[in-house]
Amino acid sequence: MVQRAAIESLGLWMPAFKFSGTCLILGGIVMALRIIIDKLKGAGEEVLSNLPADKQLKLHVPPLFATMTPLVMLMNIVFQLRQPF
Repeated sequence: MVQRAAIESLGLWMPAFKFSGTCLILGGIVMALRIIIDKLKGAGEEVLSNLPADKQLKLHVPPLFATMTPLVMLMNIVFQLRQPF
C-alpha cells in the first residue's frame, strides 16, 4: 500500500522538479555566456590598448542591468530551492 502511494505521488511533485531542473540548466547557460562575453571584452580591450592613442575607440559602459543579471539569477535560484515543492 505504501509503495502504491509513493508511485501515485510521483505525478504531484515531478512537474515542479522538472521546472527546477530546467531553471538550473538555463541559469548555467546564461552564466556561461556571461563568462564568454567578459573574456571577449577583455580581449578587445587588450587589442585596443595596442593601438595609438589617437586611434583608440572608447568602449561603452555596460548598463546596470547587464552587471546585475548574474546576481539576480543566483538569488532567484536560491529562493526557488528554498521553497517546498
